[in-house]
Amino acid sequence: MGFYDLNNEDRQKLKDEIAAAVLRSVAQNTPDNVIPYFSDEDTYIRKAAYQAAGKLYESKSEMREALLAWLSSLYSDERKNVRQTVIYAAGEIAVKHFTDAAGLLEKGLTDPHHSVRNAVTGGLKNAGSKKSCRP
Repeated sequence: MGFYDLNNEDRQKLKDEIAAAVLRSVAQNTPDNVIPYFSDEDTYIRKAAYQAAGKLYESKSEMREALLAWLSSLYSDERKNVRQTVIYAAGEIAVKHFTDAAGLLEKGLTDPHHSVRNAVTGGLKNAGSKKSCRP
């Protein structure tokens, strides 16, 4: 069932479930909890996952280093959707912390799959279109 096949209440529950899975996954340093969301064929489920990663990065400064390392490890996944979601998560982080996410965005530039390379453009557009606190 797709994200927008759900009613508003169920969509919010799914977003909360995804956010909790991202938090658990980073805390445990394992991708197992999030792979189903990061690899989902539904764009909006993946969007909820990368937005959850971006919000976690912003709200839990003590987890930032672990989150970046976790995203880097997820980027090595063979599935293009997982790598694409990682790049979009880097774009979410880049809104306010560009230098922290730059390494992941650079990796995406040379990805073998076009959708991952295109995600770099999308992530940079997102980062550039929002007010950020640049140094």
